[in-house]
Amino acid sequence: MSFLAVYESHFTKHLTQTQFEAFRILLWLLTVHKQVRIERLAACFPLPILY
Repeated sequence: MSFLAVYESHFTKHLTQTQFEAFRILLWLLTVHKQVRIERLAACFPLPILY
């Protein structure tokens, strides 16, 4: 994920470590599934999310 590597220092200044990890997972899910449907992303997210 070259996008994240370029902006990582910026994101880590403004996000907590937990928020940054969730952001990384979300970016990965978006690149893999290429769909922006909240229900689909929530189902694939490795953490329990209530719909």
